[in-house]
Amino acid sequence: MDDDGNPPDEKFSVDVDTENYDENNQTTEDSGQNIMPSEETMDFQSTILSDERQTIDPWDNNDENVYRAQQLWGATTCSSDVESSQTIEFSSLINDYIDVSNTVQLLASDIGTELEKVSIKASTGKRKKNATTYTIVIEEKPVTCWFESFENPSLLKYNDQITEATAEDLEFIRFIGQGNFGSVDHVSINTDPDFQIAVKRISLSTKEERASATKTELTVMQEICIGDCPYLIEYYGAMIDRIHSELCLCMELMDTTLTKFYQTMHRVGDIDPNNLKCLVLRVMHNITSALEFLGVKDYLHRDIKPDNILVNDSGVFKLSDYGTCCGMNSTENVPIGTIAYFSPELVRNPPAPSSTRSDMWALGISVVETILGQHPCPISNDIDRALLLAEWNRNILEGMIPDDIRGLILQLLKTEPEERPGSYTEMLQMSFIQTVLMELTYEEIFFIFNIIQIIRQSENGDL
Repeated sequence: MDDDGNPPDEKFSVDVDTENYDENNQTTEDSGQNIMPSEETMDFQSTILSDERQTIDPWDNNDENVYRAQQLWGATTCSSDVESSQTIEFSSLINDYIDVSNTVQLLASDIGTELEKVSIKASTGKRKKNATTYTIVIEEKPVTCWFESFENPSLLKYNDQITEATAEDLEFIRFIGQGNFGSVDHVSINTDPDFQIAVKRISLSTKEERASATKTELTVMQEICIGDCPYLIEYYGAMIDRIHSELCLCMELMDTTLTKFYQTMHRVGDIDPNNLKCLVLRVMHNITSALEFLGVKDYLHRDIKPDNILVNDSGVFKLSDYGTCCGMNSTENVPIGTIAYFSPELVRNPPAPSSTRSDMWALGISVVETILGQHPCPISNDIDRALLLAEWNRNILEGMIPDDIRGLILQLLKTEPEERPGSYTEMLQMSFIQTVLMELTYEEIFFIFNIIQIIRQSENGDL
């Protein structure tokens, strides 16, 4: 810390020079005329990543510019009648608000980026309105980002084989889906057409939330999704697509989501009660096993929902999307995930921290959604839906599934978290859950395979 309480190496300076005024990239002497700021302004995000001199009008109707302008105005004293010159230092990193597409420079401080120095010159002169134009000059060291250590080509470990590949080697086959932070494609490797995988493409955004989620997902997959749990998506490797500024996560290829599966199942109709019972039991067993494994590794998932539960035509359900994971003992009380699956304690004021039992609630809602064919509180406003969930009609499941399974689902959906199961192990030890075998019966395989075939035909336009 320096004498002013500022942390070292995190400063940028503002030089107030009243003799020069930069307008339209031309520097002129203030000859006494009424000078107004240029209308050619840029938002703060674009300015930060430019090596050119840019102009920001602090009166732009732009939240980020207003925020930064307020910081600057709070530290400078400029008068329209009295000319002055001064230099003020700010101990503030400016990368909180940076987000530029098509760049591989992640400028979020939590992933190892150092912004060396930003000099801002503010000029004032005699004018009818108080106005200041800031000229920003970027002096930046070469950025070393966490992904720079990626080998090129990358080594992909798949089915006990190791294959070298770059992003240019990925051959697109079909689009699978779109998430909050990226898209997923079915691809092959052009040097090995039998090597067919899923690739999640995540833009190398510099927004703090997005950059943090990207790094979290990569970390969890590298640490955990290496084949030790059959109900987590297996991770094969990662590479950087520098042309499109994307992180490519290479992983196990699945057939569809639980959302598409149950929607198709209900659209086809005439659901055999035994098939529904087996489906619900298998989803609960597989995903509870995945959550237990994450817990042993000290992770909460925090975004359990049908979109994040994948299934293959072998009838195995797997939990995906690990960008929202956090430590088991996290005290963060800002809910993360999808509002429609928030437990009651997460929408209270103040909200409770996420926990194993809030993930249990989300699993319960996902299972009910599978049984009913829709969310149990089907209203468009997610916040209202989350608030109403504590009062949904629990009798709606009566007669649809066996009582023991329904009892567990209703326990998962208790309003008070302490009334839910004590652990995932407790759930897995319930006698009816233990009836789920690793090997599916012929009837189960036939049912699941047929639904997936209908989904494929629909996606191919054959239906």
